[in-house]
Amino acid sequence: MEDDPMRLPVDVSIDELPVEAKIRTIALMMATRYHAQGVIKDAPMYLQLKHEGAAMQALTPQVVIETARLFERFLLGVFSRGLAEEAMEEVAAELLAAEKAAGEAAPQ
Repeated sequence: MEDDPMRLPVDVSIDELPVEAKIRTIALMMATRYHAQGVIKDAPMYLQLKHEGAAMQALTPQVVIETARLFERFLLGVFSRGLAEEAMEEVAAELLAAEKAAGEAAPQ
């Protein structure tokens, strides 16, 4: 293993992690990439945006972690809970209505 000063002295494959840790790892990677794309690296552009009054916030570890928590909740399906049940209830109601309409329309 190479001597990388940024690498933690832990050699764990992502395959060995529990599912919850994998999801947290993916969420943190997504948050890091998301914020990395928004970092202004050009001083003249920063000054122009500041002059225009653009809404900018400092990029701190807390901001990245909050974003990672949001991505984690998304990956766990927290935001879509109830949607599948509502869709199934709607489909069931439509099927019952269609069966009832077909039964009433059928000659006896």
